[in-house]
Amino acid sequence: MSNVERADRLGNIRAVLFLAMAGLLVLNLAISINEFDRPARFGAWTFMVGIMAMNLTGIGGCFKNPGLRRLLNDEVVQMHRRIAVTTGFWVGLVSMIAALFATIADPSLAIPALATAITATLTLALLHFAVLELRAAY
Repeated sequence: MSNVERADRLGNIRAVLFLAMAGLLVLNLAISINEFDRPARFGAWTFMVGIMAMNLTGIGGCFKNPGLRRLLNDEVVQMHRRIAVTTGFWVGLVSMIAALFATIADPSLAIPALATAITATLTLALLHFAVLELRAAY
């Protein structure tokens, strides 16, 4: 199997994994939204958000083969990342404004509102990237 074929296959796997990560992020928030007063639950959610954000930005690269790494992060993928991060920015802006108004009405909603805004931001960025990648593949 050539590097191009492997990159295509791995790119599709990455897109499906990003869909799964978005679902896991929402599920994790739904499970732990009322338990953020427990440091372990809040820490696990924060760690999960950090790992997923780093995956979206493409920091690092776990492939030793530089040719394969280049194919997996070509100009099209970089453009899809930029579009997804831009989508995340706008979703984040709108959701943070909504969280602001929610906390004005009831300050006890601050942590759940911010966690929901962060989750929405990252989830929609992951979904947008995955959809762009899958649409480009087919």
